[in-house]
Amino acid sequence: MVFYLAKASEYQNETIKPYVQSVNDFFHQHKNHDLIDYVAQVRNEYGIAYDAVMSYALHLKIQDNEVIFNHSLDKNYLDPRWTEDVVDEFLALLNAFYRETNFRAFFEKNKELYELASNRFSSKFDEIIDLSWFYEFMGYEMENKKVLLSFINFGFYGPSISYEDGTQYAYAIMSCNSSDDEGLPVYTDRAVNIAIHEFLHSYCNPLADKYYDEMEENARIFFDLNREMLAKQAYGSPETFMRELLVRACNIMQHRNETGDPQSVERLMRKEQLGGFTCMDKIVEALKKYEHNRDKFDDLKQFMPFIVDVFNSLDPQAHQDEFEKKLEAFGPQVIHSSVEPDQLFVNYNIGRIVVEFDQPMYEESNLHETLMLHGGRNTPEIESVYWKSATALVLEVNMRPLTHYSISFREHLFFSEDNYPLSQAYILSFITKPHPLIYLVLFIPVVLVIALLNRKRIRRLISGSARADAAK
Repeated sequence: MVFYLAKASEYQNETIKPYVQSVNDFFHQHKNHDLIDYVAQVRNEYGIAYDAVMSYALHLKIQDNEVIFNHSLDKNYLDPRWTEDVVDEFLALLNAFYRETNFRAFFEKNKELYELASNRFSSKFDEIIDLSWFYEFMGYEMENKKVLLSFINFGFYGPSISYEDGTQYAYAIMSCNSSDDEGLPVYTDRAVNIAIHEFLHSYCNPLADKYYDEMEENARIFFDLNREMLAKQAYGSPETFMRELLVRACNIMQHRNETGDPQSVERLMRKEQLGGFTCMDKIVEALKKYEHNRDKFDDLKQFMPFIVDVFNSLDPQAHQDEFEKKLEAFGPQVIHSSVEPDQLFVNYNIGRIVVEFDQPMYEESNLHETLMLHGGRNTPEIESVYWKSATALVLEVNMRPLTHYSISFREHLFFSEDNYPLSQAYILSFITKPHPLIYLVLFIPVVLVIALLNRKRIRRLISGSARADAAK
């Protein structure tokens, strides 16, 4: 909450508008609180943002109307960006904020919304998630798994905590990027499935960290080769890259188990390669060997040395080049659109836009949702999306006059029948023509100005015409 009030970019999710309005109405008098200023300071000086915020929150509890640090937890699980001095100073200011704002009243005011979100997420989660896979694949279990729902953060997080007695909790902290007509939270199958990814962090992060020193050389090279793409996802170090690589590879194995569809698995793997994890194919290949030889390995911990050997055997530059060459050679391209890129004065009543590809495409079923989510800030209202043929995609749209629109066809959203993603993104940007009435609105002032500038001549013409009529 305080990071939202401090304008931290990763905590500015305004999808659930009634909740955002409630936050702004309740806390508007406290936006200059000392805690808000301190948030800006620790973000700049210590890099406390994104998952570090959630890590700290999990180490707190409210007791006797006071926010306190939970000293029964193992501090080694707290994100290292939180130094001891910052932990104490932040806690003191947080307590002052908690009391002075009467935060408990805000919580009670929104309790029904929290319960509604929890019920909606739980029903979807129970319907599609099989938690038994974790034990079956990983070989050991973290019995305590919890999902925390958040409305105002972007992104998802998978932190864990451990009590001093050894009891561990794995968390999936879920943001919300969809709402219904009333602005209330909605959780899609895709969103709920992200919980699997976040729970995997509690299993995979310790393994990636344990063997990082042995993999550091290649990890740094792969990270540098994909630095720009990884930075867009807030992955700022080779250590984070290795954690995500192992998590995402295991996530692909879970998807393989759930769907039994090798084509879907291949598309997911190539999505990860596009996202900067170009060696994903080799790690997934290794995990398939693990799955086929479970009689030799009790759990993934025992198999990790084999993954280390596979990773270290790769030539990062050669592997990167090979992936990029395949993408250039086999990746589909957009060859035509019924609306041209950068076209001016497009008819806003056309009703539909047709985009054509150079080869048969995999006909993704939920493109309407993905285009609205990833299409860009200026995406027009898309009523439906369907494939007219294997190479032609139709978007039925509603558009306004004299408006700039942009639709982004991202590489990871469109795949050929051979499971290759778009070779490059296609950005369809255009401006619709004005409404006809605008010409009338603009014409009348022009006529009046001309008349005003030529009023003497008009008077002479009128006077001359009147004299001529009188002479007749």
